[in-house]
Amino acid sequence: MVLRQRRIATLFLLLSEARSVHSLQGVTTPIRKRNFCTYALGEADELARSVGQRREKKNKYIEFSKVTSGKDPFESLLEESFSKRKALDDDIARKDDLSSSPPKIGNSGSLSFPDNKNIDPYDPTTFGYIEVGIVRGAHGVHGWVKVKPTTSFPIDRLCVAGIKHLKPPKKRAPRKVLLLEGKRRNAEEYLIKLEQINDRDEALKLRGSLLYVREEEKMATDQEEYMVSDLVGSEVFLDTLDTVENPLFLGVVNGVVFADEMCSIPGLGHDMLEVVLRKGQDGMASLRDELVLIPMVPQIVTHVSAAKGVIHINPPSGLLDLTYLREERAKLKGFLPPGKG
Repeated sequence: MVLRQRRIATLFLLLSEARSVHSLQGVTTPIRKRNFCTYALGEADELARSVGQRREKKNKYIEFSKVTSGKDPFESLLEESFSKRKALDDDIARKDDLSSSPPKIGNSGSLSFPDNKNIDPYDPTTFGYIEVGIVRGAHGVHGWVKVKPTTSFPIDRLCVAGIKHLKPPKKRAPRKVLLLEGKRRNAEEYLIKLEQINDRDEALKLRGSLLYVREEEKMATDQEEYMVSDLVGSEVFLDTLDTVENPLFLGVVNGVVFADEMCSIPGLGHDMLEVVLRKGQDGMASLRDELVLIPMVPQIVTHVSAAKGVIHINPPSGLLDLTYLREERAKLKGFLPPGKG
């Protein structure tokens, strides 16, 4: 009985001290009545509860947590997702603006003539190869492949066994392959059998590959026939009555436009030489080149020396005035395609 009275007295003493501290701070919050079953709590806990405060619990697993910041991991992922989405939307909007109003091509300086800015250093045709076909896919289950010919001599190139050179799409240089057999399927497709290609799966891996031969193996042509590779890059001179002794340099052959590309009816057109005209007498060219088409007929093309790379022409009046501009497509650098996944 005496012990219980002492405990009650101690409890009332603590409550009175808490009320006095509370009144000194100017707070008039009423103190809740406490149950006598809380006498086993410590003095600090009882004092904190009396003024309306709760004791903070210490997380005993805090040292095992991998969260470095106070932000919730789910909220962090959500904010990151929103930021990526906003960046992607901004990128799409910027590309739409650029496609609707492309930047003007500025003249960054004169270029030496002839114009070689479009030469691909990884193109095998620039270092001694001639393209003869493109692999379209597999045929059957025994390793045969379908090839679209890109040569004027498909039977000699694709149906005669021998060493060829194959360049897969993701490779920079061709590799040697042995052509075992070839046959004509139709006018636009040939079937060939290569060494070490024995099933359909191996043949499918060659889809998109290019087939080449060396320039030393080019076919012999007639006197009036020329290879396109021999004509491209040749210098063109104006050979008229006024310039017999000193022919006037006009430009350089940029390419050949075949007759079937100009007219769908056979026999109505002629092959054309696409000539890049020189700008002025100093041999300079600009970013916009003037081109003219010269018909490959004996009355106009009077002399061709493929070995020397020289062509003489005697065009009719007004032909050289039919020029057109070759405009380069603007290349936007610095933009990468959006990531997948």
